Amino acid sequence: MAMVLLTHHLHTLFTRDALNIKTYSVHPGFIETNLQALDPTLLGKIVKFSVKWGLVPGKVSKEDGAKTTLACATSDDRQILEGSGGFFKPFGQRDKQGDALVEKVRDGQTEEKLWDASEKMLRSSGF
Repeated sequence: MAMVLLTHHLHTLFTRDALNIKTYSVHPGFIETNLQALDPTLLGKIVKFSVKWGLVPGKVSKEDGAKTTLACATSDDRQILEGSGGFFKPFGQRDKQGDALVEKVRDGQTEEKLWDASEKMLRSSGF
């Protein structure tokens, strides 16, 4: 949720400053990788078991998992271009439910506070 809010705030800043830069939050889907294999937590073990036994619906290949990010980065599709600041689900589709959830959380101050806290953490880490 934090990344979605930060992405929307970045979109707001770019729009305010009349910069033609697009921002997107993407969820590539549940990608078939072995990333969860090294997670020692209970959740990690559950995910590993679920993937191993094919209990995860809608999992996608690594190639298909890249399509959402690539679509947002390279597409000239009007839906994607006009969706700057929005949340996209697998295969470059705008996630209206995700956008609606963000709208419920946004109160005009949360994004700004999150942005300020992020900047402060980066500065304290030497960035």
